[in-house]
Amino acid sequence: MSLFYNHLIKQKNKNILEKVAIYENDEKKIDYKDLIKLVKFYKNNLKKLGKNLRVLIILDHSIELVALLYSISYLNFASIIIGKDVTEKYLKKYKKEVDFDFIITNIQLKKKFKSFKNKIIFIDQIKNVKIKKKINKNKNNFFISSFSSGTTNKPKPFYYSEKTKFARYLQSKKIFKIEENDKLISYTPIYHSLAQRISFLAINSFSTLYIVKKFNADSYIKTIFNNKINVLFPVSSHLRLILFKLKDKKINFLKLIVGSSSDLSLTIKKDLFKRFKNKFVETYGMSETAFLTILDFNGYKKNYVKSVGKPCYNVKIKIDGNNNFETEKIGEISTKTNLFSNLNKNNKLFSNNFFLTGDLGYLKNNYLFLTGRKKDIIIKSGVNIYPNDIEAEILKYKKITNCVVIGIKDNFFGEVPIAICETTDFKSKELVRNNLMSILEKNLLKIQIPHKIIFEKKIKTSKTGKISKLIYFKKYKKTKIVNLSNLYFK
Repeated sequence: MSLFYNHLIKQKNKNILEKVAIYENDEKKIDYKDLIKLVKFYKNNLKKLGKNLRVLIILDHSIELVALLYSISYLNFASIIIGKDVTEKYLKKYKKEVDFDFIITNIQLKKKFKSFKNKIIFIDQIKNVKIKKKINKNKNNFFISSFSSGTTNKPKPFYYSEKTKFARYLQSKKIFKIEENDKLISYTPIYHSLAQRISFLAINSFSTLYIVKKFNADSYIKTIFNNKINVLFPVSSHLRLILFKLKDKKINFLKLIVGSSSDLSLTIKKDLFKRFKNKFVETYGMSETAFLTILDFNGYKKNYVKSVGKPCYNVKIKIDGNNNFETEKIGEISTKTNLFSNLNKNNKLFSNNFFLTGDLGYLKNNYLFLTGRKKDIIIKSGVNIYPNDIEAEILKYKKITNCVVIGIKDNFFGEVPIAICETTDFKSKELVRNNLMSILEKNLLKIQIPHKIIFEKKIKTSKTGKISKLIYFKKYKKTKIVNLSNLYFK
């Protein structure tokens, strides 16, 4: 299909060709003219491998990787992107899930994958690639595949056609109004769809992409100010930090901060809208669907700050099982859009051609409100309890910086909620626990109150800022709970 390749190489504007396309860690840079040369170089050397191949890419987010993806667009190869910290054991699991013909990596990882040595191509030695025979296969049905960032032993692959990835670029360009003079920064791993989205958005818009390979709050803020980067896509867990770092600074150059990856606490959302006004938006979406809704300053002023906004253009949202699109009844959120990853529409993830997100929520005046994940529901004495409701109340207490609520089995209630919390005052955690329980007893129903509050010095999050409830469920599933039936059934 070559959508990305053709879009890039057809650029003839001299001013654009001479401008910087990518900065990498403020150490390397490349302009659009040389980026196009590098793309063609990779294309000309990789095409001797064969046709319609699948290549596994194990590289840092870099100038070379971006150029490689655009060359793959021309070659009609399929690319599978994974993190460089993958072990040989897991690589074998990936191969069973998505078979590949070659591995493209850098020479530093030469000794890491000994059993795959005949399949390895080093990115800095592509010109010297020698093969015995070209491989010609049937046409691939995807452009990029990447794996979920969860902790499961069975990796979950996402498949994206080039048409889908290009449509996502067009959607982002439209809703965020990205222009040639904009500067975007990416610091999440490239196997995550957010990094791919930012990279394609920047390069296809002929703006400038700044790649930061390791996140450090101070250096991140310094890079933003030194280079007047005006479009930010931070993961939600870092927005509190960014708000603090930018609170008293003059940021006239800033155009937009896009909150994504997971829903924000209500307090942080309000603070962000108060501080940045129409320069901040919150989005809701997922790897399978791209952006589904957007909450802007206008929605905040209309007192819909508790929502995640209205559907984006070309996106329909309804609550599964409800015929009306407008309903305040909680149910599973479903959506219809042309931005899906390659999913089988006959499988259980679809209902009446609407994709079932696994998230729970409701619609009010076309604004979508999230209430939790379907699989995270805690059923206590036959009553559905939504962890999000409990987490929101816990996070109102200033000494709690992060938390996760999970359900564990109980002989009396069936399931009960427990809360794992991160606090700024770990040494006085008993006092914090008592104060927090007093707050929860005032603001929650009795059936919602956690049966136990556990403190950890740091809540673990993924590189994209998400908390894996599976980690904490495995860790605390055998926690002993005091029988509190007398508290609930007096």
